[in-house]
Amino acid sequence: GRKKKKADTCLKYGKYFPAKKEYDSILKNADISNLPPEEYGNILHNRSIACFYMGEYREAGIGFKAAYSHNGNAQSLRHYLLSLLINNDHSEFDKEAEAYELSDMYINNLIKRWRSSEDILQTKKQSFMLTE
Repeated sequence: GRKKKKADTCLKYGKYFPAKKEYDSILKNADISNLPPEEYGNILHNRSIACFYMGEYREAGIGFKAAYSHNGNAQSLRHYLLSLLINNDHSEFDKEAEAYELSDMYINNLIKRWRSSEDILQTKKQSFMLTE
């Protein structure tokens, strides 16, 4: 609804704190249980982007994982895995890659993409996108 559009607009224009606050408000709403799982997951995904850009990488990772469990969106899973790499949580990355039964090619491409980034800012700009 209207609140999600406001939150998405804040996120789109780099107003991460207000975006996170709006997403939190949506998630605390009693009607959230009426949302389809995909929409709920997308809200979690976008909230996690705000967290990521605010430097809250662990919270972002937790959110991306939760988002993926609801929306099944490959982008949420990829962002979760990249968050693990950015946090230097390689053992958790390895466990999750196995748990999600990811191909060696997928894993290698993800690691290559992460390593080829000049810095975290470059990774953020190239890798993290809003879901509609």
